[in-house]
Amino acid sequence: ELLIGELRHRVGNLFSLVQALHRQTGQNAQDAADLEMKFGARLAALASAHAMILDGGWQKTSLRGLLETALAPSSERVVFSGTDVRVPADAAFSFSMALHELATNANKYGCFSAPEGRLFVDTGCKPDALGQKLVLEWKERDGPPPPREACST
Repeated sequence: ELLIGELRHRVGNLFSLVQALHRQTGQNAQDAADLEMKFGARLAALASAHAMILDGGWQKTSLRGLLETALAPSSERVVFSGTDVRVPADAAFSFSMALHELATNANKYGCFSAPEGRLFVDTGCKPDALGQKLVLEWKERDGPPPPREACST
């Protein structure tokens, strides 16, 4: 009964997350085809994170693994440095979605949209007043310049 209760809770959370993804994607979709493509990509990212979390026994998963999965289509243009960080299972879903969005933006507008573009990702932990904090640096190089309106104050 305890196991079924925990499973019910986790499956409920997963369905809530899928609904939220659908709602967010629908708000920005231009048409049904756009919704299908974007939602499918986000759902695939979520499924990949879910598989990694299950492989880790639903405890913690590798941030580097989440990054490698999200960036797999452009892996030859990515340089990783720093140390791997183990991310709690519940946080890994959010990280996975955020990394998917960053990778999508890099493909559309950033370093991966230019042939010579590169991405440098550094991960690690640093001490702070509450213990340790995650540090992730995402640096895009040799991509197109940002639009002028993005640079105004």
